[in-house]
Amino acid sequence: MKKTMRTLEKAAVMIEAHKQSLLTQPDPAIAKTPLLRVPLGEGNDIGYSAADWTNCWRMGSIEFCDAYYLAHNGRQLPKEDMNRLSDYLYINRLDPASVQNWEIAFKRLTAAKLFGSQ
Repeated sequence: MKKTMRTLEKAAVMIEAHKQSLLTQPDPAIAKTPLLRVPLGEGNDIGYSAADWTNCWRMGSIEFCDAYYLAHNGRQLPKEDMNRLSDYLYINRLDPASVQNWEIAFKRLTAAKLFGSQ
């Protein structure tokens, strides 16, 4: 019985560590997938201003939120969950203007049970 409990406790710790790693480290499950990525470089090296990036984030998040709202009978995604999605996109260098990237992030974080019941 003690061995079983210890195994279950280890598993719970591993699951929690995986959840946290999805929000703090690049996700190896999507590393080789052909998703739209943020160009490498900084500032003028890539030709985007801060306003351009702000508009990209705004455009992608609004489009994703609208689709979520329609698919969930007018229910909005909680702000904490939107923040988790944004963190996931940022850590994995995914283009925030692409709704596909928001959907991938949502699926990955939902599968890891980082959201409540959706």
